Amino acid sequence: SQSIVQHKKELSNAKKKEQAAKALESELKEKVTVVQSQISVLKGQIAEVQNSIGLKEQEIAVKEQQITEKEAEIADQWGDFKQHMAAMQELRDGGSVAMLSAVNDLYELLTFNEVMQDISIKDTEIMDNMKAAKSALEADKVELEAQRKELKGQKAELDTQNYQMKAKQSELNSSISAAPVSYTH
Repeated sequence: SQSIVQHKKELSNAKKKEQAAKALESELKEKVTVVQSQISVLKGQIAEVQNSIGLKEQEIAVKEQQITEKEAEIADQWGDFKQHMAAMQELRDGGSVAMLSAVNDLYELLTFNEVMQDISIKDTEIMDNMKAAKSALEADKVELEAQRKELKGQKAELDTQNYQMKAKQSELNSSISAAPVSYTH
């Protein structure tokens, strides 16, 4: 009679252990499913960030091309401007005396002076515009480079999270493998 009680107790303990093992196995499998879904979400985020990086790199390439074109345009304008300044220098050095001698009245003299001032103002404006255009393009390039760096940082962070999730999944898979095998009757 005591032996039967002992066997019932052992059977009850075995059933409790089996239920605990099944519960543990179920819990571990659920954790693996959660981790797998988190990994899937992270993979999607990584793909989005990689796509953003690709698009940003294209924007940077376009801006760099614009900068190169603008630099060539500025170089051309600078060449033309230097020729213009050389011509103006010649005019000031000797040509202006010849032009002044051709002046017939006070009105022509005043007009000549105004034209020279207008040319000087226009020259300054051209120089300022060339400088501003180049500065704006350089600023755009710096901004795009900063954005690309930020996107690469985000990708590195997502890669780290992905690695950590895979490590956790491996750990959970190991836990499932190491868990007591459930009894089936």
